[in-house]
Amino acid sequence: MACHNTSRRVYNHMQILERWNVCLFVVGTYLAVSARCQADLPACEGRKIFVLDLGIFAESAGLPPCSIDATFRVDPITNVPFLRDDPQVKNAFLPQYLGQYSGPWHLAQAIAGSQYVTTDIDAADIVYVYDYCYYTWWLAFVHSNGRVQREDATPGDHLLKGYQALIQMPRWKKKDGADFVFYDPHPGFATGRAEMPIIDMACNTFKHSMHIIAERSQRNVCQTYWTMADKLLIAPYVPATSDVAKPLKGFMTKTTPLEDRKALLWFRTKCLPYIMEGKGRYVNGHRFCHHVSIALGKAGSDVDVSCTDRQLGGHPLPFRSIMDRMRNSTFCLSMPGDSASTRRLSETIMAGCIPVFIGPPYATMPMAEDVDYRAFSVFVNITDYSGWLQDRMEWEIHPTIRPYHVLNPWTWLPEVKVEDLAITVESASSVAAHLRWMQKKEVLHKLERLASERQKFSFQPFITGPYSAINIIMERLCSARLDPKL
Repeated sequence: MACHNTSRRVYNHMQILERWNVCLFVVGTYLAVSARCQADLPACEGRKIFVLDLGIFAESAGLPPCSIDATFRVDPITNVPFLRDDPQVKNAFLPQYLGQYSGPWHLAQAIAGSQYVTTDIDAADIVYVYDYCYYTWWLAFVHSNGRVQREDATPGDHLLKGYQALIQMPRWKKKDGADFVFYDPHPGFATGRAEMPIIDMACNTFKHSMHIIAERSQRNVCQTYWTMADKLLIAPYVPATSDVAKPLKGFMTKTTPLEDRKALLWFRTKCLPYIMEGKGRYVNGHRFCHHVSIALGKAGSDVDVSCTDRQLGGHPLPFRSIMDRMRNSTFCLSMPGDSASTRRLSETIMAGCIPVFIGPPYATMPMAEDVDYRAFSVFVNITDYSGWLQDRMEWEIHPTIRPYHVLNPWTWLPEVKVEDLAITVESASSVAAHLRWMQKKEVLHKLERLASERQKFSFQPFITGPYSAINIIMERLCSARLDPKL
């Protein structure tokens, strides 16, 4: 079944439902169709949203059909997509809606099942570009084939053709795409012939559109992102927790009482790419994680921090064991990964573990305007950061645009003001001691605030009562400025 057939089926259902009394959401093969009462979104009142599935251009642009059920599968260990016939996921796989990059799918379903959807693009105030199937197909292709250059057409080329057809639409040309919304759930594209043309389109052709992006590192790609704060939203990854990511269950799962938590601090990291490569895009993030893991690895029996690489004496843990350890720890480190963040932050918060942001640099804090990180997190400023940062840049940035960012504080400072709250230490080895000194009253207060905020990291394929990530994203989508001026 092609992606565009999915949207058309949703729209056909919507046309036969009573507009205000019944709420329908469609969640694909793995979830049953169900009617639920949805909350109102004040920012969306009076606005209509059209879901533009890129699959509608398949015939005219010569794109092969794409199906989220038949084209790719999500690996239950890494939580990333691979091609359907890849042996890594042939016998075991997760439903695609639990993949960490599935945010665009949840948003499309929520819009299609809401009172704000329209099937008439000319009557829409906002056009949401649903490129999830072709985009994920590209990611799956890269994961299955490695980061190699290809001469033949790849899913990246299919995505590029879809975008080229999109900008020929009269609706796009009407406002130069200013009322269009793109959702990019991945921190950056992989290698391939289509990569640079798509980056160029995202930064220049799509510069007036609203962009929902996975993390801060993408802002280092497009200069225009720095001047469009009201049309830019950093969204979290979809938490991969098989037991807490189910619809309506994400923020109802019980957490472990403080007195029953056996560990003070938990963290697992992959250090080997830094050890093996010593350069490139992995160097800062993995060097940082490795440095902190070594420093805290012998900080006490209540500190469960280490590298997972077998070559370094570690071992990977099953995902359920990871979740159990986070639930049974009071604090969990939140550090940048390959790029500016990982999905571990979402899982940490969903597990009810207090995140400890260590910097510089600090990991990305998604939806910073809507999530009270200051209330439930701990921030640590390590003054001697020479062990992982050899210059004042967080991640590898293309040489042609690097000079614009060297002095830009946004590449250096977190999304949330934390200087007044941060615990300042000279080295990472002091972090555990400072956490032990925290008063129980303060710890309980943070756990209480965390419990009230964690539903915001839950992704649902419909608008929820308690605010979920999708509610926040739709509110920001509806309140974005629609004129083409930057």
